[in-house]
Amino acid sequence: MTDLIPSGPGYRTDSANYLVIDSGGRHQSLAGYWFDEREPSWKLSKNVTVNVNIVSCLLEASARHGYIKVLSHYGRTASAHHVQNMNSRMVALLRSMAANSISTTVLINYRHTLTRETEHHLGALRGFLYKWHDLGYPGISGDVVDLLKSWRLRGNIKGDAIKRLDPNEGPLSDNELMAFNEGVVRAYEQNKITLNELSVCLLISHTGRRPKQIAHTKICDLDGTKTNKKGEPMYLIHIPRAKQRGEVFRDSFKTFAMTWELWAVLGAQKKNSIASVEQVLGYELQEADRAVLPLFPDIEAYEAGQSVHDLRSLLAIDSMHLRSEQITATLKKAVTAAGIVSERTGKLLD
Repeated sequence: MTDLIPSGPGYRTDSANYLVIDSGGRHQSLAGYWFDEREPSWKLSKNVTVNVNIVSCLLEASARHGYIKVLSHYGRTASAHHVQNMNSRMVALLRSMAANSISTTVLINYRHTLTRETEHHLGALRGFLYKWHDLGYPGISGDVVDLLKSWRLRGNIKGDAIKRLDPNEGPLSDNELMAFNEGVVRAYEQNKITLNELSVCLLISHTGRRPKQIAHTKICDLDGTKTNKKGEPMYLIHIPRAKQRGEVFRDSFKTFAMTWELWAVLGAQKKNSIASVEQVLGYELQEADRAVLPLFPDIEAYEAGQSVHDLRSLLAIDSMHLRSEQITATLKKAVTAAGIVSERTGKLLD
């Protein structure tokens, strides 16, 4: 198999015949994070680190280089979650088939293990395998591509829980939403949750945005400069969209109008965020720098004495924002603290 391993400048093999990429391995993800394809894991965003080595160890040497190069291509051109998904799908395929390469036999056998609900796993991976072949790296033969093109693979069942109004996985009912809003306000008044946690809960319930979008919101997204046709003030917030593919950090926004009450809560959160960050840094920021601070900062990411220059570089990516899992954890904490029960299940809202 050694004659199938790329040779020449930039490549070598170690004592175990593993391919090692020596040069040209540093790239930048769409979220602004630098990753090195020579490393076993790639941090592509605040929330996503991809364990590339887990697939590399499963693949034979002739395919390993191709896989790394194609995944690196996706790391530069697709969202971090999409790259993570492709890597996970490849792990599942290779492990379930006890395979070390991608062949027509492996794919046929793998498809037989899938159900209507899981067939989209192979469908998602198909585009990756097409790209692998198109880029010309070893590992995917023309026969594999022809086989995949001959199959009609069913996609994921989208929005099924919402269509069924599933009480566990679907959206909240009107009564549940009202109970949630009233419950988190009551919990805050009783000092069971913080201002930061109250703000997260109310912003999600009023806009319906995903935790990742809330996490990426900055202070400058609060907009009180507009008036309506009657000349009355409008309270707006511009929330970043969260694309699944071709994702760029804070590339586009959707605007939501707020009540004065929510505006007041978020205004207090804005002041709280600025004060918390400046306390850790040990100095006051200029207004322009304050404006680009996260509305919900990850205080642990800030270091005492961090220079303004370093801070500005970090604020250009999602490094200083809360992770989406932290936003989700905040919601769960608030529900538990407030004892908010679903009218349909009789259990705490999930």
